[in-house]
Amino acid sequence: MAEALPARRSGGNAPDPANPNDGANGPGNRPMHLGGIIGFNVYFLVLTLLLLYHLAVLWPRLTPGNTSQPVTTTQPTTSPSPSSTPPATEVTEAITFRDRATIYFFWAPGGLVVYNEARLLLIVMLAGALGALLHAIRSFYWYAGNRLLKWSWANQYLLLPLSGTILALIFYLVIRGGFFPRLPPCRTRARSASPRSRH
Repeated sequence: MAEALPARRSGGNAPDPANPNDGANGPGNRPMHLGGIIGFNVYFLVLTLLLLYHLAVLWPRLTPGNTSQPVTTTQPTTSPSPSSTPPATEVTEAITFRDRATIYFFWAPGGLVVYNEARLLLIVMLAGALGALLHAIRSFYWYAGNRLLKWSWANQYLLLPLSGTILALIFYLVIRGGFFPRLPPCRTRARSASPRSRH
């Protein structure tokens, strides 16, 4: 009597029940169901909105309301002169670049005092997380669209923004420490003008 031949595997990535070391039989080898796909879509959407919101709030703004001191105008005393030309007016405008600012978040309505160094560091970290999240979203919709998405990829999609944050932090520390010295906390700018220069 002829011996029965073993069933042929349908593909190179199909699980092999006879081999316990086959990677296809490890944890997370099941396809991701509809509930998992919807859950990851919600996760990606909420995390993207949070990162964009915090980047927009932390982004520095140079407006006259919070970076400039009042303009001081000084008119020198001169004796009466038959000339009709008015005396020159000296205008000094002092612009101060503060080393800290109060930032208001939706979860901190009272405001948080953040120094510029920490503010720039947070922006870099959030940008790194956003870039890694973009890569995770592209990979997710590609595998989900081709019906190849499995639960074994869940850890990568959850932790990829964290790895992007760490890489951005390392890159910032290397570049900041080696190429850019720390700037002074403030500087001023002065200019002089006369009534003639306004016409």
